[in-house]
Amino acid sequence: MVVKTKIAMKKMLLLLSSLIGITASVVAQGNWQLIANTQFNFRIDDIFFTNDSVGYVGGTGNGVYKTNDRGNTWNYIAPPNIDIFRSIEFINDTIGFYGLLSSTPTMPGALFKTTNAGINWTQIQNMQMQDFDGICGIAHFQNSVIAVGTYSGPAWFYRSDDAGLNWTKTNLSAFASGLVDCYMINQDTILVSGIAESGNQQKATILKSYNGGLSWQRVFLASAPTTYCWKMFFRPNGLGLSSIEGASAIARTTDFGSTWSEQLITNPQGMEFGAIGLLNDTLGWVSNQWGTGTWETHDGGLTWDSINSIIQNGDRMVVIDSTTALIAGAGIYKYVYNVTGIETPIVAKKIHSLQVYPNPASQNITINAVAGTPTFGLIDILDEKGVVIKQLTRQHFIQGKTTFEISVIDLPAANYKMLWRNNELFLTTDFVIIK
Repeated sequence: MVVKTKIAMKKMLLLLSSLIGITASVVAQGNWQLIANTQFNFRIDDIFFTNDSVGYVGGTGNGVYKTNDRGNTWNYIAPPNIDIFRSIEFINDTIGFYGLLSSTPTMPGALFKTTNAGINWTQIQNMQMQDFDGICGIAHFQNSVIAVGTYSGPAWFYRSDDAGLNWTKTNLSAFASGLVDCYMINQDTILVSGIAESGNQQKATILKSYNGGLSWQRVFLASAPTTYCWKMFFRPNGLGLSSIEGASAIARTTDFGSTWSEQLITNPQGMEFGAIGLLNDTLGWVSNQWGTGTWETHDGGLTWDSINSIIQNGDRMVVIDSTTALIAGAGIYKYVYNVTGIETPIVAKKIHSLQVYPNPASQNITINAVAGTPTFGLIDILDEKGVVIKQLTRQHFIQGKTTFEISVIDLPAANYKMLWRNNELFLTTDFVIIK
């Protein structure tokens, strides 16, 4: 069974590794190392291994890369058909899928399929995808494949039960305004994660279905305004974690996601948690997906401590055996046992910028959203607590500067944040309104 740790055959491998290696895992010391020559354009959005040696990564502007040696070296195998790559999944050694986000008004996000281990890719044409649609997450169980997207909405759920030949499309907007990740326990039991909106309140959420996606129930809703449950990770025994953006906590479950609890993390308020996972039932990590910062747990996610780590923009973690994990982010990082010392971090590329002026302002503000590449996104105004108080736009952005002028005369004097969520990164900038 492949679960959203992104490891094919993970259940068998990790159950075995837990039995033979968990004692060593608890006490052994290791460190995260940057794999040489893996700083690609922008961020590596997803990583997947079909066994303990063969894996794939992809990211915006990068195409697809493959490893045959447990992630130590990566070779380019295929270009993206459009720039905005987001997710990758294989159901066996040869058949795989990668998902794209919407990037232009004439080309909606899409799902592509390979039947020869990534050498050639063909766009799937029968998914009823329209502009603004896209694929943020993919998962599978045997020949059943599911996909969700996008972070920017609408909250679509896709399913195929014949290895991607035919698809159904379901709107989950009654439960979520955007979806990011998904996970299959079996043919019937499925989880999806994302963001829920009610009025101006945005909260990270997780949904679960027990009948293959025909009906859903909410199993987690963050206690405070946040943005997304970004990535989910499960151990074979049902212990699972989900990263939460804009929070000082992660979500934790011990029953395959039927119930969840929030576990506090000591960190700056509003950390944008991304990659998350457990090497075994005790040792694990969560990282900041829009910058630096990594936290470590030694009790299965109950408590977390900040560690000195070179990981930047961590977006997905995978585990390939009882001693080896990888994180995709600004580069590809590998957890190595019995290695000490911290490498010099690479500098993560910033391809977009966000400016607000005048600052302070009293009646009107000008917003410059400067895109280094064509993208799609949302711009909102948040108060000091992270609550969205004004939704400004949801649109495509051309390369270069897009300028908005808006009135803020209706907003009280206070401190605010401008949030630009786009396909490559989330940007915030602070501004003040005075009266």
